[in-house]
Amino acid sequence: MQDQRERALQFLKQHGPILPVHLSRILGTNVLMAGAVLSELVATKAVRITSIKRGGSPFYYIGGQEDRLQGLIENLQEKERDAYQLLSKNKVVKDRDAGPVMRVAFRAIKDYAIPITVTSEQGEELFWRWYLSSEEEVKIKVNSLFNKHVEPEKIIESEKEIIVEEKQSVLEKPNIEKPELEIEKPVKSKKEPETEEKKIKIGLSFDAKLKTYFDKHDFVIVHEDQNKKNKEYSFVAKIPSQIGKLDFYVKIKNKKNITPVDLSLAHSEGQVKKLPVLFMTNGILNKKAKEHLEKNLSGQVFFRTL
Repeated sequence: MQDQRERALQFLKQHGPILPVHLSRILGTNVLMAGAVLSELVATKAVRITSIKRGGSPFYYIGGQEDRLQGLIENLQEKERDAYQLLSKNKVVKDRDAGPVMRVAFRAIKDYAIPITVTSEQGEELFWRWYLSSEEEVKIKVNSLFNKHVEPEKIIESEKEIIVEEKQSVLEKPNIEKPELEIEKPVKSKKEPETEEKKIKIGLSFDAKLKTYFDKHDFVIVHEDQNKKNKEYSFVAKIPSQIGKLDFYVKIKNKKNITPVDLSLAHSEGQVKKLPVLFMTNGILNKKAKEHLEKNLSGQVFFRTL
C-alpha cells in the first residue's frame, strides 16, 4: 500500500487533477482500490479534493496545482460556467449586484468562489472572491466597488480601511497574549531520518528573530507560496504541537501595524489551502484587528509576535 501511495503521489504531481479511474490504470488495479488509495492520501492532507465531480467522482490534486482546476470547468453546469467567467474576469463581485441566478451559482462553484464579508460605514456586504486573485487585486477591487479611491498601501495602514471578514462559525475565543496554538520544543534524536522536507532558511532584514524562532521550534517548510523579500512570506509548514507535527499555512508580515484586512486575507488564503493559519509579525494588532480576531477568526487564525 505504501508503494501504491508513493506511485499515486508521483502520478498526481505530473498529471493532477485526476480521477480514480486515471490512477487505476497506473496502479494496475480497479477504480475502487484506486479511490481507496486517494482517500488515504486525502486523510493525511497530502492530497486535496474538489467539489467538482464527473460521473459522481470528485477530482484529486495536490497543493500548487490550484491553477489547473481551471481546466475542469467543462464539468460545470451552464450557469455555473457563466458565474466562473464573471468571477475570473472581475476578481471580486458583490453578491447583491450579481442577480439571483448568479448568486446561487457562486455558492455552487466552491472551488473557484470564496465568500467574504466586507464591512464599511454603510454596513456589511457579501462579496465573492476569485480563488486565484491576489491580495492587491482584492484590496483594489473592494475599494473600487465602494467608490473609495485609495492607494493600495493606504488601504492597509488606514484606520478607516474597509474590513474584509470571512463568513465563518465563531469558535473558542483565543487568548491574544497566549495563543491557543501551543508549540513544543522538539525532542531531537541523535539520528533523524532523511525526508523530502527542508528547514526554512529566509534571508531578510528581520531574519534574526525569525530564524531563531524557527530553529527553536523546529518549523519545517513543505511548500513556499510567495516571497516578497523583507516584507511578506507565505508557505505551508509542519509545526510541532502537543499531538505531533501539524500542517499550517504560515503568513509572515514585516509590518508595524496589523489590520483586520491583513488577518482576513491570510485567513482567506488558508481556506484555499484548507489549512489553519498561523499569522506571524514583528508588529502589533491594532484595536480593530484584535476585535476581529477574537470575534470572527477564533480558532482559525493563530497570532504570534516575533
